[in-house]
Amino acid sequence: MIDSINFLIRRVRLRIKKLKSKGICFKKFESKKKNGFKTISYSFNYKGIEFKYNLNQKLITIMTTAHKVLNKRDIKLSDLDRYLTKVKEVSEELFGKNKTLELNRIDYCVDVELKSEEELECYLDVLDWNKKKYKYMKEKYKYSTSKYLQTKNGQHNLNAYDRGAKTKKKEDKNILRIELQCKKSFIKKQFVNYGIEKDLYNYWSKSSMEKYYFDYLKDYLYVGDNYTLKEARKIINNSNYKDGMKKKLKKFMKDVLDYTLDALYNSEFCVKQNLEYTYGKINNYIKKLNEIGVSPIPLKEYQSNALKRNKLKSLFTLIKEKAEKVYFK
Repeated sequence: MIDSINFLIRRVRLRIKKLKSKGICFKKFESKKKNGFKTISYSFNYKGIEFKYNLNQKLITIMTTAHKVLNKRDIKLSDLDRYLTKVKEVSEELFGKNKTLELNRIDYCVDVELKSEEELECYLDVLDWNKKKYKYMKEKYKYSTSKYLQTKNGQHNLNAYDRGAKTKKKEDKNILRIELQCKKSFIKKQFVNYGIEKDLYNYWSKSSMEKYYFDYLKDYLYVGDNYTLKEARKIINNSNYKDGMKKKLKKFMKDVLDYTLDALYNSEFCVKQNLEYTYGKINNYIKKLNEIGVSPIPLKEYQSNALKRNKLKSLFTLIKEKAEKVYFK
């Protein structure tokens, strides 16, 4: 449900001697800006939590991973108080009591356990065939086992990756993680525009994950299932759409299969290929396909043969089911 969580503590005077007495080792960093102003900061780790201290601003950044703090695999709604208690205990030990933990970042995630390596590879391929830009994010790195959509100054980063390939742990084999990083600019916007306090209690809840994670990803992961082109055509033909729309939807899915969805969003590419697609047309087709339970990204024939079925369940449906079954307790 939740992975990384960062907090800020403002107006803190770091007591180096006190912390060194606890065996804490520091790394010091100095940087100069163009105007010659020097910034001094320290970083250190204590009880599995990372800290950064900006000497100029008297600012502490606390960087935690909920899984490490609680030493458990699946983080649930009911874990909130225990997590906060542990973080506050460490914070008070180092910096004293009555310090406000100001939320600065929160990462929502769902780990989807898949049945086989072939199924995992199919989902990764579906993601690769998807659009490369989404809500101000764009694909910066491309690997066979992961997909990253990022923005430097925006509010989110979206990461989808093979957990087993990343951790090399047996228990993570055939697990696909879908992670959405909500950065400090997002937390700030919620506060400035909507008066939502920078308090973890406002973000560690079912309603907040529904709003900030699932609603955000719905138009990227799609609610429709992935079918082979042959099976998708059957569903389209049996729909209540007019014949003209049925023909357009079938051609659209064939073009996605031939060129990728991202390519069809590229107007220059469409002109070269003599394809008549606009941003509005594509989104309309996707909406109509989703309404009949079909993803715009078809399952390839060789994938269907490997899976021994002509359908791949919607990734959006899978993460919703996992959250309801495991996290929202």
